Amino acid sequence: MFKELQNGWIPPTIVTEEDYVNAKKNQDNELHVAGFVGFACSFAGKYWGGYARDSKGGGEGNYALRGHNSILKKMEGLKNAQFTCSDFKDLDYEGAIIYCMPEGSLIYQDGSYKPIEQVIENKTDLGNGNLCLEKHIRYTENEEIINLNIMGISRHYDMKLSKNHIVFTYNQDTKVICEKRAEDLSTNDLLIIEYEKNINNFIPQYSLYSNKSRKNITVDYSKKNELSELMGLFMAEGHLQNGIYFSFNINEKSLHEQTYKLIKSVFNLDAKINDASPHKSVTQVVCSSVELEQYFLEFYNGKNANDKKLNDFVMNWDNEMQLYLLRGWLKGDGGLQEVIKMDIPKTNKKRSGKRNKFKLTGTSSSFELATQMYNISLRCGLHPCFKKRITKRKIPLKNGNIETTSYDIYFTMKKDIEKIYNIEIKGRNCGRRFHTDNFLVTKINSISSELYTGNMYDLTTQKSEFWGFGNVKIHNCDPPYKGTTPYYKKILGEFPYDDFIEWVKSQSKKNTVLVSEYKHNVPIDAYILLEIPSKTSIRDKSGNVIDTVEVLYTYNKEININIKEVVNL
Repeated sequence: MFKELQNGWIPPTIVTEEDYVNAKKNQDNELHVAGFVGFACSFAGKYWGGYARDSKGGGEGNYALRGHNSILKKMEGLKNAQFTCSDFKDLDYEGAIIYCMPEGSLIYQDGSYKPIEQVIENKTDLGNGNLCLEKHIRYTENEEIINLNIMGISRHYDMKLSKNHIVFTYNQDTKVICEKRAEDLSTNDLLIIEYEKNINNFIPQYSLYSNKSRKNITVDYSKKNELSELMGLFMAEGHLQNGIYFSFNINEKSLHEQTYKLIKSVFNLDAKINDASPHKSVTQVVCSSVELEQYFLEFYNGKNANDKKLNDFVMNWDNEMQLYLLRGWLKGDGGLQEVIKMDIPKTNKKRSGKRNKFKLTGTSSSFELATQMYNISLRCGLHPCFKKRITKRKIPLKNGNIETTSYDIYFTMKKDIEKIYNIEIKGRNCGRRFHTDNFLVTKINSISSELYTGNMYDLTTQKSEFWGFGNVKIHNCDPPYKGTTPYYKKILGEFPYDDFIEWVKSQSKKNTVLVSEYKHNVPIDAYILLEIPSKTSIRDKSGNVIDTVEVLYTYNKEININIKEVVNL
Protein backbone atom coordinates (compact mmCIF):
# COMPACT_ATOMS: atom_id res chain seq x y z
CA MET A 1 0.00 0.00 0.00
CA PHE A 2 2.72 2.47 0.95
CA LYS A 3 4.64 1.69 -2.26
CA GLU A 4 1.48 2.35 -4.33
CA LEU A 5 0.95 5.61 -2.45
CA GLN A 6 4.50 6.64 -3.37
CA ASN A 7 3.62 5.87 -7.00
CA GLY A 8 0.66 8.25 -6.90
CA TRP A 9 -2.26 6.03 -5.88
CA ILE A 10 -4.99 7.96 -4.03
CA PRO A 11 -7.12 5.95 -1.56
CA PRO A 12 -10.91 6.29 -1.83
CA THR A 13 -12.90 8.72 0.32
CA ILE A 14 -16.07 6.63 0.24
CA VAL A 15 -16.22 2.87 0.81
CA THR A 16 -19.64 1.24 0.91
CA GLU A 17 -20.31 -2.06 2.62
CA GLU A 18 -20.46 -3.67 -0.82
CA ASP A 19 -17.07 -2.15 -1.68
CA TYR A 20 -15.72 -3.52 1.61
CA VAL A 21 -16.92 -7.06 0.84
CA ASN A 22 -15.50 -6.92 -2.72
CA ALA A 23 -12.15 -5.60 -1.50
CA LYS A 24 -11.92 -8.50 0.94
CA LYS A 25 -12.76 -11.02 -1.79
CA ASN A 26 -10.15 -9.55 -4.18
CA GLN A 27 -7.48 -8.78 -1.61
CA ASP A 28 -4.92 -11.09 -3.23
CA ASN A 29 -5.25 -9.22 -6.55
CA GLU A 30 -5.29 -5.68 -5.14
CA LEU A 31 -3.06 -5.76 -2.07
CA HIS A 32 -2.83 -1.96 -1.79
CA VAL A 33 -6.65 -1.63 -1.70
CA ALA A 34 -6.87 -4.43 0.85
CA GLY A 35 -4.24 -2.70 3.01
CA PHE A 36 -6.29 0.50 3.12
CA VAL A 37 -9.85 -0.85 3.30
CA GLY A 38 -8.93 -3.76 5.60
CA PHE A 39 -7.68 -1.39 8.30
CA ALA A 40 -9.16 2.09 7.75
CA CYS A 41 -12.71 0.88 7.10
CA SER A 42 -12.87 -1.90 9.70
CA PHE A 43 -14.36 -1.77 13.19
CA ALA A 44 -11.77 -0.66 15.79
CA GLY A 45 -9.10 -0.62 13.05
CA LYS A 46 -8.80 -4.41 13.21
CA TYR A 47 -7.81 -5.92 9.86
CA TRP A 48 -11.06 -7.14 8.25
CA GLY A 49 -12.71 -6.87 11.65
CA GLY A 50 -16.10 -5.96 10.15
CA TYR A 51 -17.37 -2.95 8.23
CA ALA A 52 -17.22 0.25 10.31
CA ARG A 53 -20.49 2.06 9.79
CA ASP A 54 -20.85 5.81 9.35
CA SER A 55 -23.37 6.70 12.05
CA LYS A 56 -22.73 10.47 12.00
CA GLY A 57 -22.59 11.48 8.36
CA GLY A 58 -21.01 14.65 7.08
CA GLY A 59 -17.55 13.08 7.15
CA GLU A 60 -17.21 12.89 10.94
CA GLY A 61 -18.05 9.22 10.99
CA ASN A 62 -16.83 8.49 7.45
CA TYR A 63 -14.02 6.07 8.19
CA ALA A 64 -12.79 5.94 4.61
CA LEU A 65 -12.47 9.73 4.47
CA ARG A 66 -10.70 9.86 7.82
CA GLY A 67 -8.28 7.13 6.72
CA HIS A 68 -7.75 8.90 3.37
CA ASN A 69 -6.87 12.21 5.05
CA SER A 70 -4.68 10.61 7.70
CA ILE A 71 -2.56 8.47 5.37
CA LEU A 72 -2.01 11.26 2.83
CA LYS A 73 -0.86 13.59 5.62
CA LYS A 74 1.65 10.96 6.78
CA MET A 75 2.86 10.41 3.20
CA GLU A 76 4.05 14.03 3.02
CA GLY A 77 7.06 12.96 5.09
CA LEU A 78 7.37 9.46 3.62
CA LYS A 79 7.74 10.20 -0.10
CA ASN A 80 11.35 9.03 -0.17
CA ALA A 81 11.06 6.33 2.47
CA GLN A 82 12.08 2.76 1.63
CA PHE A 83 9.44 0.20 2.58
CA THR A 84 10.38 -3.44 2.97
CA CYS A 85 7.86 -6.26 3.29
CA SER A 86 9.41 -9.27 5.00
CA ASP A 87 8.38 -12.33 6.94
CA PHE A 88 8.72 -11.81 10.70
CA LYS A 89 11.21 -14.71 10.96
CA ASP A 90 13.59 -12.89 8.60
CA LEU A 91 13.75 -9.70 10.65
CA ASP A 92 16.80 -9.05 12.84
CA TYR A 93 14.73 -8.31 15.91
CA GLU A 94 12.85 -11.60 15.86
CA GLY A 95 11.27 -12.32 19.25
CA ALA A 96 12.11 -8.88 20.67
CA ILE A 97 8.70 -8.35 22.23
CA ILE A 98 7.37 -11.89 22.40
CA TYR A 99 6.31 -12.94 25.88
CA CYS A 100 3.07 -14.53 26.87
CA MET A 101 1.08 -16.71 29.25
CA PRO A 102 0.49 -20.44 28.71
CA GLU A 103 -2.83 -21.88 27.63
CA GLY A 104 -5.26 -22.23 30.50
CA SER A 105 -4.03 -19.16 32.42
CA LEU A 106 -7.07 -17.50 34.01
CA ILE A 107 -7.71 -13.85 33.09
CA TYR A 108 -10.22 -11.43 34.63
CA GLN A 109 -13.03 -10.50 32.22
CA ASP A 110 -16.58 -9.34 32.93
CA GLY A 111 -16.35 -9.86 36.69
CA SER A 112 -15.09 -13.43 36.55
CA TYR A 113 -12.13 -15.43 35.23
CA LYS A 114 -11.75 -17.36 32.01
CA PRO A 115 -8.82 -19.11 30.29
CA ILE A 116 -6.76 -16.64 28.27
CA GLU A 117 -7.50 -18.55 25.05
CA GLN A 118 -11.24 -17.92 25.66
CA VAL A 119 -10.95 -14.17 26.33
CA ILE A 120 -13.26 -12.41 23.88
CA GLU A 121 -11.79 -9.69 21.69
CA ASN A 122 -13.36 -6.23 21.56
CA LYS A 123 -15.30 -6.86 24.75
CA THR A 124 -15.01 -5.20 28.11
CA ASP A 125 -14.24 -5.62 30.87
CA LEU A 126 -10.67 -6.70 31.58
CA GLY A 127 -10.83 -4.51 34.68
CA ASN A 128 -12.04 -0.93 35.19
CA GLY A 129 -13.31 -0.56 31.62
CA ASN A 130 -10.23 -2.02 29.91
CA LEU A 131 -10.89 -3.48 26.45
CA CYS A 132 -9.22 -6.52 24.87
CA LEU A 133 -8.38 -5.55 21.29
CA GLU A 134 -6.53 -8.63 20.05
CA LYS A 135 -5.08 -11.99 21.07
CA HIS A 136 -1.66 -13.16 19.94
CA ILE A 137 -0.63 -16.82 19.87
CA ARG A 138 2.68 -18.60 19.43
CA TYR A 139 3.77 -22.20 19.92
CA THR A 140 6.78 -23.15 22.00
CA GLU A 141 8.61 -26.35 22.92
CA ASN A 142 10.38 -26.95 26.23
CA GLU A 143 10.46 -23.25 27.10
CA GLU A 144 11.28 -22.41 30.69
CA ILE A 145 8.42 -20.48 32.31
CA ILE A 146 8.04 -18.95 35.77
CA ASN A 147 5.49 -20.06 38.41
CA LEU A 148 4.45 -17.52 41.03
CA ASN A 149 2.65 -18.71 44.16
CA ILE A 150 0.97 -15.59 45.50
CA MET A 151 -0.10 -14.97 49.07
CA GLY A 152 -3.86 -15.30 49.48
CA ILE A 153 -4.33 -17.36 46.30
CA SER A 154 -4.55 -21.16 46.17
CA ARG A 155 -1.63 -23.11 44.72
CA HIS A 156 -4.07 -24.47 42.14
CA TYR A 157 -3.93 -21.00 40.57
CA ASP A 158 -0.20 -20.25 40.51
CA MET A 159 0.51 -17.55 37.93
CA LYS A 160 2.54 -18.92 35.03
CA LEU A 161 4.47 -16.44 32.88
CA SER A 162 7.20 -16.47 30.28
CA LYS A 163 10.50 -15.35 31.80
CA ASN A 164 10.42 -11.87 30.30
CA HIS A 165 6.76 -11.05 30.94
CA ILE A 166 6.43 -7.76 32.80
CA VAL A 167 4.73 -7.68 36.21
CA PHE A 168 3.78 -4.56 38.16
CA THR A 169 5.42 -4.33 41.59
CA TYR A 170 4.99 -1.87 44.45
CA ASN A 171 7.78 -0.13 46.35
CA GLN A 172 6.49 0.33 49.89
CA ASP A 173 9.15 2.93 50.77
CA THR A 174 8.68 5.25 47.78
CA LYS A 175 5.01 4.38 47.11
CA VAL A 176 5.94 3.92 43.44
CA ILE A 177 4.55 1.33 41.01
CA CYS A 178 7.41 -0.30 39.12
CA GLU A 179 7.83 -2.87 36.35
CA LYS A 180 9.87 -6.04 36.62
CA ARG A 181 10.45 -9.10 34.47
CA ALA A 182 9.08 -12.35 35.87
CA GLU A 183 12.54 -13.96 35.90
CA ASP A 184 13.87 -11.06 38.02
CA LEU A 185 11.19 -11.28 40.72
CA SER A 186 12.03 -12.39 44.25
CA THR A 187 9.96 -13.22 47.31
CA ASN A 188 10.82 -9.74 48.60
CA ASP A 189 8.78 -8.13 45.83
CA LEU A 190 5.24 -6.87 46.42
CA LEU A 191 2.56 -7.43 43.78
CA ILE A 192 -0.57 -5.40 43.05
CA ILE A 193 -4.10 -6.81 43.25
CA GLU A 194 -6.66 -4.58 41.53
CA TYR A 195 -10.46 -4.45 41.73
CA GLU A 196 -13.33 -2.72 40.00
CA LYS A 197 -14.07 0.85 41.14
CA ASN A 198 -17.50 1.48 39.52
CA ILE A 199 -20.44 2.14 41.84
CA ASN A 200 -24.12 1.90 40.86
CA ASN A 201 -26.76 0.99 43.46
CA PHE A 202 -29.28 -0.28 40.93
CA ILE A 203 -32.08 -2.40 42.41
CA PRO A 204 -34.65 -3.99 40.05
CA GLN A 205 -38.08 -2.41 40.27
CA TYR A 206 -40.89 -4.85 40.97
CA SER A 207 -43.91 -5.13 38.71
CA LEU A 208 -46.45 -7.95 38.41
CA TYR A 209 -44.78 -10.72 36.44
CA SER A 210 -47.71 -12.69 35.07
CA ASN A 211 -51.51 -13.05 35.49
CA LYS A 212 -53.31 -10.64 37.79
CA SER A 213 -54.75 -13.38 39.98
CA ARG A 214 -51.43 -13.59 41.76
CA LYS A 215 -50.94 -11.50 44.84
CA ASN A 216 -48.72 -8.48 44.36
CA ILE A 217 -45.75 -8.03 46.64
CA THR A 218 -44.40 -4.75 47.95
CA VAL A 219 -40.72 -3.92 48.05
CA ASP A 220 -39.38 -1.41 50.57
CA TYR A 221 -36.49 -0.02 48.49
CA SER A 222 -35.31 2.13 51.39
CA LYS A 223 -34.16 -1.05 53.17
CA LYS A 224 -31.41 -1.81 50.65
CA ASN A 225 -29.03 -3.23 53.25
CA GLU A 226 -31.63 -5.68 54.55
CA LEU A 227 -32.37 -6.72 50.96
CA SER A 228 -28.62 -7.20 50.35
CA GLU A 229 -28.19 -9.39 53.43
CA LEU A 230 -31.27 -11.46 52.53
CA MET A 231 -29.85 -11.97 49.03
CA GLY A 232 -26.54 -13.12 50.57
CA LEU A 233 -28.40 -15.67 52.72
CA PHE A 234 -30.30 -16.84 49.65
CA MET A 235 -27.12 -17.32 47.56
CA ALA A 236 -25.82 -19.50 50.39
CA GLU A 237 -28.86 -21.49 51.48
CA GLY A 238 -31.73 -20.69 49.14
CA HIS A 239 -33.52 -22.25 46.21
CA LEU A 240 -36.72 -21.57 44.28
CA GLN A 241 -39.73 -23.85 44.09
CA ASN A 242 -43.03 -21.99 43.68
CA GLY A 243 -41.65 -19.52 46.19
CA ILE A 244 -38.36 -19.10 48.01
CA TYR A 245 -36.87 -21.68 50.38
CA PHE A 246 -33.98 -21.24 52.83
CA SER A 247 -32.58 -24.49 54.28
CA PHE A 248 -30.59 -24.22 57.54
CA ASN A 249 -29.28 -26.58 60.16
CA ILE A 250 -32.04 -27.12 62.70
CA ASN A 251 -29.80 -25.73 65.44
CA GLU A 252 -29.20 -22.38 63.66
CA LYS A 253 -32.26 -20.81 65.25
CA SER A 254 -30.91 -17.27 65.09
CA LEU A 255 -30.65 -17.58 61.28
CA HIS A 256 -34.22 -18.95 61.06
CA GLU A 257 -35.54 -15.94 62.94
CA GLN A 258 -33.34 -13.40 61.15
CA THR A 259 -34.41 -14.68 57.71
CA TYR A 260 -38.07 -14.51 58.73
CA LYS A 261 -37.64 -10.92 59.94
CA LEU A 262 -35.77 -9.82 56.78
CA ILE A 263 -38.55 -11.14 54.51
CA LYS A 264 -41.13 -9.37 56.63
CA SER A 265 -39.15 -6.11 56.72
CA VAL A 266 -38.36 -5.86 53.00
CA PHE A 267 -41.45 -7.48 51.42
CA ASN A 268 -44.05 -7.34 54.22
CA LEU A 269 -44.67 -11.08 53.79
CA ASP A 270 -45.02 -13.69 56.52
CA ALA A 271 -42.76 -16.67 55.94
CA LYS A 272 -43.15 -20.08 57.59
CA ILE A 273 -40.49 -21.75 59.72
CA ASN A 274 -40.73 -25.51 59.21
CA ASP A 275 -38.59 -27.54 61.64
CA ALA A 276 -37.35 -31.01 60.69
CA SER A 277 -38.29 -30.43 57.07
CA PRO A 278 -37.48 -32.07 54.72
CA HIS A 279 -35.02 -33.88 57.06
CA LYS A 280 -34.70 -34.13 60.81
CA SER A 281 -31.55 -32.03 60.82
CA VAL A 282 -32.98 -29.26 58.61
CA THR A 283 -35.19 -26.25 59.23
CA GLN A 284 -36.67 -24.48 56.22
CA VAL A 285 -37.84 -20.89 56.08
CA VAL A 286 -40.43 -20.78 53.29
CA CYS A 287 -42.30 -17.97 51.57
CA SER A 288 -44.76 -19.40 49.06
CA SER A 289 -44.98 -16.44 46.71
CA VAL A 290 -44.41 -17.04 43.01
CA GLU A 291 -44.12 -13.28 42.53
CA LEU A 292 -41.30 -13.17 45.09
CA GLU A 293 -39.65 -16.10 43.29
CA GLN A 294 -39.70 -14.18 40.02
CA TYR A 295 -38.31 -11.07 41.70
CA PHE A 296 -35.37 -13.02 43.16
CA LEU A 297 -34.52 -14.25 39.66
CA GLU A 298 -33.66 -10.63 38.80
CA PHE A 299 -30.60 -10.87 41.05
CA TYR A 300 -28.87 -14.07 40.03
CA ASN A 301 -28.40 -16.82 37.43
CA GLY A 302 -27.96 -20.56 37.73
CA LYS A 303 -30.16 -23.58 38.30
CA ASN A 304 -27.92 -25.53 40.67
CA ALA A 305 -25.61 -24.82 43.58
CA ASN A 306 -22.51 -25.31 41.42
CA ASP A 307 -23.49 -22.77 38.77
CA LYS A 308 -25.04 -19.98 40.86
CA LYS A 309 -23.74 -16.47 40.15
CA LEU A 310 -24.85 -12.94 40.91
CA ASN A 311 -26.00 -10.72 38.06
CA ASP A 312 -23.56 -8.05 36.93
CA PHE A 313 -25.29 -5.04 38.52
CA VAL A 314 -24.82 -6.50 42.02
CA MET A 315 -21.04 -6.34 41.48
CA ASN A 316 -21.33 -2.54 41.22
CA TRP A 317 -23.20 -1.94 44.47
CA ASP A 318 -21.48 0.33 46.96
CA ASN A 319 -19.30 -1.03 49.77
CA GLU A 320 -22.06 -0.90 52.38
CA MET A 321 -24.55 -2.92 50.34
CA GLN A 322 -21.90 -5.41 49.28
CA LEU A 323 -20.70 -5.82 52.86
CA TYR A 324 -24.24 -6.77 53.94
CA LEU A 325 -24.45 -9.19 51.00
CA LEU A 326 -21.12 -10.78 52.00
CA ARG A 327 -22.26 -10.95 55.64
CA GLY A 328 -25.44 -12.81 54.68
CA TRP A 329 -23.53 -15.27 52.48
CA LEU A 330 -20.97 -16.01 55.19
CA LYS A 331 -23.70 -16.52 57.79
CA GLY A 332 -25.30 -19.10 55.51
CA ASP A 333 -22.32 -20.83 53.89
CA GLY A 334 -19.61 -19.84 56.33
CA GLY A 335 -18.28 -20.48 59.77
CA LEU A 336 -16.11 -18.71 62.32
CA GLN A 337 -13.58 -20.88 64.11
CA GLU A 338 -10.87 -20.20 66.68
CA VAL A 339 -7.44 -21.32 65.51
CA ILE A 340 -5.22 -22.74 68.25
CA LYS A 341 -2.55 -24.38 66.10
CA MET A 342 -1.81 -24.12 62.40
CA ASP A 343 0.03 -26.48 60.03
CA ILE A 344 3.42 -25.35 58.74
CA PRO A 345 3.44 -26.02 54.96
CA LYS A 346 5.65 -28.89 53.72
CA THR A 347 6.35 -30.11 57.27
CA ASN A 348 4.64 -32.22 59.93
CA LYS A 349 4.99 -29.41 62.46
CA LYS A 350 2.43 -27.00 63.82
CA ARG A 351 2.77 -23.45 65.08
CA SER A 352 0.70 -21.40 67.47
CA GLY A 353 -2.27 -19.60 65.95
CA LYS A 354 -2.07 -16.69 68.41
CA ARG A 355 -1.34 -14.03 65.79
CA ASN A 356 -4.72 -14.47 64.11
CA LYS A 357 -6.77 -16.54 66.52
CA PHE A 358 -9.87 -16.65 64.34
CA LYS A 359 -10.63 -17.79 60.80
CA LEU A 360 -13.86 -16.92 58.99
CA THR A 361 -14.55 -19.16 56.00
CA GLY A 362 -17.26 -19.19 53.35
CA THR A 363 -17.59 -22.15 50.98
CA SER A 364 -19.31 -22.60 47.64
CA SER A 365 -19.41 -25.31 44.99
CA SER A 366 -19.82 -22.55 42.39
CA PHE A 367 -16.52 -21.19 41.05
CA GLU A 368 -18.29 -18.13 39.63
CA LEU A 369 -19.98 -17.25 42.93
CA ALA A 370 -16.80 -17.81 44.95
CA THR A 371 -14.76 -15.51 42.71
CA GLN A 372 -17.53 -12.89 42.87
CA MET A 373 -17.40 -12.97 46.68
CA TYR A 374 -13.62 -12.64 46.48
CA ASN A 375 -13.97 -9.52 44.31
CA ILE A 376 -16.69 -8.07 46.56
CA SER A 377 -14.36 -8.55 49.53
CA LEU A 378 -11.62 -6.59 47.75
CA ARG A 379 -14.04 -3.75 47.01
CA CYS A 380 -14.99 -3.66 50.71
CA GLY A 381 -11.35 -3.11 51.71
CA LEU A 382 -10.91 -6.62 53.11
CA HIS A 383 -8.05 -9.12 52.72
CA PRO A 384 -9.68 -12.28 51.29
CA CYS A 385 -7.90 -15.56 50.58
CA PHE A 386 -9.06 -17.92 47.83
CA LYS A 387 -8.65 -21.68 48.11
CA LYS A 388 -9.70 -24.60 45.94
CA ARG A 389 -10.47 -27.83 47.80
CA ILE A 390 -10.77 -31.26 46.18
CA THR A 391 -12.37 -33.87 48.44
CA LYS A 392 -12.27 -37.59 47.75
CA ARG A 393 -15.49 -39.41 48.59
CA LYS A 394 -15.78 -42.90 50.00
CA ILE A 395 -19.09 -43.37 48.20
CA PRO A 396 -19.24 -42.19 44.54
CA LEU A 397 -21.88 -39.69 43.48
CA LYS A 398 -24.74 -40.70 41.15
CA ASN A 399 -22.68 -39.51 38.17
CA GLY A 400 -19.80 -41.77 39.22
CA ASN A 401 -17.51 -38.99 40.44
CA ILE A 402 -15.41 -39.84 43.47
CA GLU A 403 -14.16 -36.27 43.91
CA THR A 404 -15.98 -33.04 44.69
CA THR A 405 -14.59 -29.55 44.23
CA SER A 406 -15.41 -26.59 46.43
CA TYR A 407 -14.01 -23.10 46.81
CA ASP A 408 -13.25 -21.28 50.06
CA ILE A 409 -13.11 -17.55 50.65
CA TYR A 410 -11.59 -17.03 54.07
CA PHE A 411 -10.38 -14.23 56.32
CA THR A 412 -7.82 -14.43 59.11
CA MET A 413 -7.28 -10.76 59.92
CA LYS A 414 -9.00 -9.64 63.12
CA LYS A 415 -10.19 -6.36 61.65
CA ASP A 416 -11.74 -8.12 58.64
CA ILE A 417 -13.82 -10.44 60.80
CA GLU A 418 -14.91 -7.57 63.05
CA LYS A 419 -15.94 -5.50 60.02
CA ILE A 420 -17.89 -8.31 58.34
CA TYR A 421 -19.81 -9.45 61.42
CA ASN A 422 -19.84 -6.07 63.21
CA ILE A 423 -18.42 -7.66 66.36
CA GLU A 424 -15.36 -7.37 68.57
CA ILE A 425 -12.98 -10.30 69.05
CA LYS A 426 -9.79 -10.75 71.02
CA GLY A 427 -6.37 -10.73 69.46
CA ARG A 428 -4.06 -8.52 67.45
CA ASN A 429 -4.25 -7.26 63.87
CA CYS A 430 -1.46 -8.91 61.93
CA GLY A 431 -1.06 -9.25 58.19
CA ARG A 432 1.52 -8.99 55.44
CA ARG A 433 -1.01 -7.74 52.89
CA PHE A 434 -2.31 -4.19 52.99
CA HIS A 435 -4.56 -1.80 51.08
CA THR A 436 -3.48 1.49 49.51
CA ASP A 437 -6.08 3.99 48.31
CA ASN A 438 -6.55 2.07 45.06
CA PHE A 439 -5.41 -1.55 45.36
CA LEU A 440 -4.35 -4.40 47.62
CA VAL A 441 -0.63 -5.14 47.99
CA THR A 442 0.40 -8.77 48.43
CA LYS A 443 3.56 -10.87 48.69
CA ILE A 444 5.01 -13.73 46.66
CA ASN A 445 5.15 -16.95 48.67
CA SER A 446 7.46 -18.82 46.33
CA ILE A 447 8.91 -18.79 42.82
CA SER A 448 9.69 -21.84 40.72
CA SER A 449 10.15 -22.73 37.05
CA GLU A 450 9.12 -25.52 34.72
CA LEU A 451 9.51 -26.53 31.07
CA TYR A 452 6.42 -25.88 28.98
CA THR A 453 5.37 -27.07 25.55
CA GLY A 454 2.22 -25.67 23.94
CA ASN A 455 0.50 -22.47 22.89
CA MET A 456 1.40 -19.18 24.57
CA TYR A 457 -1.00 -16.21 24.50
CA ASP A 458 -0.71 -12.47 24.90
CA LEU A 459 -3.37 -9.74 24.78
CA THR A 460 -3.31 -6.35 23.13
CA THR A 461 -5.46 -4.16 25.35
CA GLN A 462 -6.78 -0.62 25.45
CA LYS A 463 -4.66 0.01 28.54
CA SER A 464 -1.16 -1.36 29.15
CA GLU A 465 -2.36 -4.06 31.54
CA PHE A 466 -4.71 -6.90 32.34
CA TRP A 467 -5.41 -8.93 35.48
CA GLY A 468 -4.54 -12.55 36.09
CA PHE A 469 -6.34 -14.81 38.55
CA GLY A 470 -7.01 -13.06 41.85
CA ASN A 471 -6.77 -9.71 39.97
CA VAL A 472 -2.95 -9.69 40.01
CA LYS A 473 -1.96 -6.81 37.74
CA ILE A 474 0.43 -7.64 34.89
CA HIS A 475 1.65 -5.81 31.80
CA ASN A 476 0.34 -6.65 28.34
CA CYS A 477 3.34 -5.33 26.43
CA ASP A 478 6.82 -3.94 26.91
CA PRO A 479 8.80 -1.42 24.87
CA PRO A 480 11.96 -3.20 23.69
CA TYR A 481 14.33 -0.70 25.28
CA LYS A 482 17.71 -1.61 26.70
CA GLY A 483 17.41 -3.47 30.00
CA THR A 484 13.66 -4.06 29.74
CA THR A 485 13.22 -7.14 27.55
CA PRO A 486 15.72 -9.93 26.84
CA TYR A 487 15.64 -10.75 23.13
CA TYR A 488 14.70 -14.25 21.98
CA LYS A 489 17.76 -16.17 23.19
CA LYS A 490 16.86 -19.46 21.51
CA ILE A 491 17.30 -17.90 18.06
CA LEU A 492 19.40 -14.76 18.45
CA GLY A 493 21.08 -15.04 21.81
CA GLU A 494 21.43 -11.81 23.78
CA PHE A 495 20.52 -8.78 21.68
CA PRO A 496 23.82 -7.16 20.57
CA TYR A 497 23.01 -3.70 21.90
CA ASP A 498 26.59 -2.38 21.59
CA ASP A 499 26.78 -3.59 17.99
CA PHE A 500 23.45 -1.88 17.33
CA ILE A 501 24.81 1.45 18.58
CA GLU A 502 27.84 1.08 16.30
CA TRP A 503 25.50 0.35 13.39
CA VAL A 504 23.47 3.49 14.19
CA LYS A 505 26.68 5.56 14.24
CA SER A 506 27.85 4.20 10.89
CA GLN A 507 24.43 4.67 9.27
CA SER A 508 24.25 8.22 10.65
CA LYS A 509 27.20 9.22 8.47
CA LYS A 510 25.02 9.02 5.38
CA ASN A 511 21.47 8.93 6.84
CA THR A 512 19.38 10.68 9.44
CA VAL A 513 18.79 8.03 12.12
CA LEU A 514 16.38 8.63 14.99
CA VAL A 515 16.23 6.23 17.94
CA SER A 516 13.65 6.10 20.74
CA GLU A 517 14.93 4.96 24.13
CA TYR A 518 14.78 5.59 27.88
CA LYS A 519 16.88 8.59 28.79
CA HIS A 520 19.13 6.74 31.26
CA ASN A 521 20.19 4.40 28.41
CA VAL A 522 21.10 7.10 25.88
CA PRO A 523 24.82 6.99 24.87
CA ILE A 524 26.78 10.00 26.16
CA ASP A 525 27.84 11.10 22.65
CA ALA A 526 24.25 11.18 21.27
CA TYR A 527 22.01 14.25 20.89
CA ILE A 528 18.58 14.26 22.54
CA LEU A 529 15.90 15.88 20.40
CA LEU A 530 12.77 15.24 22.44
CA GLU A 531 11.91 14.18 26.00
CA ILE A 532 8.57 12.81 27.19
CA PRO A 533 8.17 11.81 30.89
CA SER A 534 6.76 8.30 31.29
CA LYS A 535 4.05 7.32 33.80
CA THR A 536 5.90 4.15 34.79
CA SER A 537 9.10 3.34 36.64
CA ILE A 538 11.56 0.47 36.25
CA ARG A 539 14.35 -1.03 38.36
CA ASP A 540 18.03 -1.13 37.47
CA LYS A 541 20.17 -4.25 37.98
CA SER A 542 20.71 -3.27 41.63
CA GLY A 543 16.99 -3.08 42.25
CA ASN A 544 16.87 0.72 42.49
CA VAL A 545 13.79 2.49 41.15
CA ILE A 546 14.36 4.68 38.08
CA ASP A 547 11.82 7.28 36.98
CA THR A 548 11.70 6.79 33.24
CA VAL A 549 11.77 9.49 30.55
CA GLU A 550 11.32 8.45 26.93
CA VAL A 551 13.50 10.34 24.48
CA LEU A 552 14.18 10.61 20.77
CA TYR A 553 17.93 10.82 20.07
CA THR A 554 20.29 10.93 17.11
CA TYR A 555 23.98 11.07 16.18
CA ASN A 556 23.28 13.63 13.46
CA LYS A 557 24.49 16.80 15.18
CA GLU A 558 23.42 19.10 12.35
CA ILE A 559 20.00 17.52 11.97
CA ASN A 560 17.33 19.74 10.42
CA ILE A 561 13.98 18.46 11.65
CA ASN A 562 10.78 19.99 12.97
CA ILE A 563 10.22 18.22 16.29
CA LYS A 564 6.61 19.40 16.39
CA GLU A 565 5.96 17.38 13.22
CA VAL A 566 7.56 14.34 14.86
CA VAL A 567 5.28 14.69 17.89
CA ASN A 568 2.19 15.04 15.67
CA LEU A 569 3.25 12.03 13.63
